[in-house]
Amino acid sequence: MLLLDIAFRFIKSRKLQSILLIVGFSIGVGTNLFIGNLISSIEDDLIDRTINAQPHITITNTNSSDYISDYSSILSEVESMNEITQTSKILEGRSFIMNYKNDTPEDIIVKGFSSFREADNIFNIFNSDFQGSRPAEANEVILGKGMAEKLGIGIGDILNVSITPAAPLGRILIVKGLYDLGSDTLNELWLFCHIVTAGMILFAMDKVTSLAFQVKNHMKADTIAAEIETKLNRDDIVVSNWKEENSALMKTLQAQSISTKVVQFFILLSVAIGIGSVLSISVIHKQKQIGILKAMGISDHESGQIFTLQGLILGTIGTFFGFLFGLLMIFLFNLFTGVDVVTITIRLGFTLISLSSSMAAAVLAAYLPSRMSQQMQVIEIIQRS
Repeated sequence: MLLLDIAFRFIKSRKLQSILLIVGFSIGVGTNLFIGNLISSIEDDLIDRTINAQPHITITNTNSSDYISDYSSILSEVESMNEITQTSKILEGRSFIMNYKNDTPEDIIVKGFSSFREADNIFNIFNSDFQGSRPAEANEVILGKGMAEKLGIGIGDILNVSITPAAPLGRILIVKGLYDLGSDTLNELWLFCHIVTAGMILFAMDKVTSLAFQVKNHMKADTIAAEIETKLNRDDIVVSNWKEENSALMKTLQAQSISTKVVQFFILLSVAIGIGSVLSISVIHKQKQIGILKAMGISDHESGQIFTLQGLILGTIGTFFGFLFGLLMIFLFNLFTGVDVVTITIRLGFTLISLSSSMAAAVLAAYLPSRMSQQMQVIEIIQRS
């Protein structure tokens, strides 16, 4: 208790310097907390947007234009794996679409699903931006909002969809809903329908071009895809995963994560150096007091502990106010920009590690001043005085 009381007295003796030091340390801690949670939230948002518009794992024919043979046995084997949560059969093919108001054909990719419930679990079709209702009949489809705006049509309108633009009349379909996957490209590219409807449009009844799967942990999709490939051991199929298909995104996120950690490290280093330098100056200014304490019987080790305790005190106070400052920045960001940009979610694990690291840095920063105090000799201090 005596050493702790002395440490507090040393801090209070230079109030302005201590306050400025705590403010600087708090800003550094709060900034680290804000940046770390912001980047993590951006990464999660980008990944969620990516995987919400595509399966975690996809199986296709080696020749992408061909159908999968004996797909029932593949489904049976893959569905038996514990990691698989959702499956869907998909019939996909290029077609052309035109509205009776506009005779110009538009390229479209028809995607037929064995079940819209399965499709929604994989592609998140019926999200909060969806308008209309689910198709119930074989001639009902869901169109992207981008294509609907392009063609000038809406819910309840009729489409003429043909496998070739040269055909005067294709399959007559009714638009039952409009989807929005958060991607302008996809909103103009896909037409969703039941697999039977797709079979009629593409003249491919009871055919499947791909099998889509969702897994419990999307970050392990590449590992699970490799296990599926080994388990099936077929040369006529290709097993791909969302990471592989979005390698550029993953590399960008990885580079962003590394650069963020580097920035956070140097922010922490700079505030730690600030504490170390201030305490080192304090050792010089407190030479007489240290000499008196040693003359009264305090050991070299205990004199060093005084400055270690100062680092701990300053670090604890700075970390506490830094935590509050970080929460304030996150709150203000979510309040003014979160809806339009990204909502920052506080990561408990990262926050605890960040705060613990800040306190540890403050204590470590006191090592040099502590050593300086330990090495001071009473006789030398008297001679200097």
